[in-house]
Amino acid sequence: MLRFDVPFVPEKSYADFIHENSSRVYSLYFSLYSPHALDARHRFEAHEAKELAVLLGGISGVRKYALLNSRFNHPAWYFDPQASADVLETLQALLENQCLDGVIFGDFYQLQALSDSSPELCSALEAVPSINFMPDSLEKVRVLFSEISNTAFKLPEKIVLDRALNRNMTKLKRISAQIKELYPHTLIELLANEGCLYQCPYKPAHDALIAFCNMSQHPDNTHAINKSLGCMRHLEKWPHHLFASPLIRPEDANRYSHVADIIKLCGRNKGDGAFPAMVLGAYLSQSYSGNLLDLTDSMEWLGVKVDIPNQDLPGHFWQTLAYCNKDCLSCNYCQDLYQNFALEKEFALPDLRSPAGF
Repeated sequence: MLRFDVPFVPEKSYADFIHENSSRVYSLYFSLYSPHALDARHRFEAHEAKELAVLLGGISGVRKYALLNSRFNHPAWYFDPQASADVLETLQALLENQCLDGVIFGDFYQLQALSDSSPELCSALEAVPSINFMPDSLEKVRVLFSEISNTAFKLPEKIVLDRALNRNMTKLKRISAQIKELYPHTLIELLANEGCLYQCPYKPAHDALIAFCNMSQHPDNTHAINKSLGCMRHLEKWPHHLFASPLIRPEDANRYSHVADIIKLCGRNKGDGAFPAMVLGAYLSQSYSGNLLDLTDSMEWLGVKVDIPNQDLPGHFWQTLAYCNKDCLSCNYCQDLYQNFALEKEFALPDLRSPAGF
């Protein structure tokens, strides 16, 4: 049975929900909320390591990974002992409280710097490559594992494959089999509900902009950039391309059980635990009646304008998209889906007479 990798937010009710469903949860991933421990989402709040330890410590039988998956870090930090110490002290505190199994990293320079600074600590932790390394071949996975082995960190017990493989089952089957043959104890993970353009060409720059903002080099304006110049502008003009997104619907997750062990869910930047709890609930029940876009981490803005009744999508939806040849110029399948199932919402001003209007 597939298990889930889910975001953790430091909220007691959400921690209790995860604990109640821990038999289906393989792992948690979470921000360290530390000035030198950047991750791949813009941060809006701060939490102490001891607060994280208290809440994480109440969830047993689940592996726990700290996020160090920024696209890059400030170049001066790699050689700054204090910058490394800030990260290592937080990792040490969590490890001593038995609520840390590894890190999810996106910057090999930082990984090597941490390893050099504290090899003893790092030897107790797995180093899990971020999905943003986009591992979509055995060769990439082998190189990632080889480079990790050159540090003090332990090799990872899991590898999350490139999101685009969700829409290429033929290639996914081949890579999954190759990984299992070479690394038989490594679990394979797939990201289900991010929601973006297929093979999004804006993502590298978007991730870099988030890193830039998290280092306080510029106010966060990535939303405005995406709306004016990037993927949001694209989907405004061609909303039917949302169906090409490598989403895995709750109803379709078990179709991947022969090629994967873990389904990764995202959405930790929604403000509290309500969104990730709702998403995990949908995937646990293998169904969702409502707007498909409401399950996504990065297309919820489109869901304000468009309703895609998830429960009404046709039975051939997954089979067609998971095995299509991606030659969108010669195919109208996604456009026909949009015309037949999408309900575009009418624009409405808020009622300023109600309390919500103030």
